[in-house]
Amino acid sequence: MLDKTDGKVVLGGECVREELFIAPTVVKDCTGDDSLLAEYVSWNAFLNHSKDVSPRLCNVSTEEALAFVNAREHPLALMAFSNDVKYREYIFNNTQSGSCLANECLFHAGCFVIPFGGVGTSGYGKSLGYYGFETFSHQRASIDSPGWLDLKPLTGFKYAPLKAADMPFIKFFWGEGPVNLPRAPGTPGADAQKKGWFGVFGL
Repeated sequence: MLDKTDGKVVLGGECVREELFIAPTVVKDCTGDDSLLAEYVSWNAFLNHSKDVSPRLCNVSTEEALAFVNAREHPLALMAFSNDVKYREYIFNNTQSGSCLANECLFHAGCFVIPFGGVGTSGYGKSLGYYGFETFSHQRASIDSPGWLDLKPLTGFKYAPLKAADMPFIKFFWGEGPVNLPRAPGTPGADAQKKGWFGVFGL
């Protein structure tokens, strides 16, 4: 990406493939379609705002900055620097990112009481503290059904061949309509659909 950039490397830029080393690098004067942004890297979005200076991200308006951010993969973190609460809320409510930070860009990665992680191509799952434990733990579902449960008239009706006499049991367990699938309001059968006994347990 550095070989293709039209920007100017002002710091770092050294790469040693054999040692898997890339120096911390700063590149300035990049355009929106520069190779550093065209190919996804874990990036952060910074938006600055003050009463004396109009909102700026690379000398553009707030709406242009939001369009710039939303046209790309979701950033790992989005930082809004402003004392205006409404401005910060506007930025956060109109973007998606792994994290959203107000007037801060350091403490988040070391705060173990809130999750740290991305969304989309910036990463799934969360790390740090409880959230890291949850991410790297697997909740394994298990059902141990006794054989007598398959006897009619309990749940034996789930096996073919079905008979008309089985329908009352099916409706009791699964409700009216096909297997109690959710229907959008206004669609045929949505108002008449009733939850069966399994619906009580969220099944």
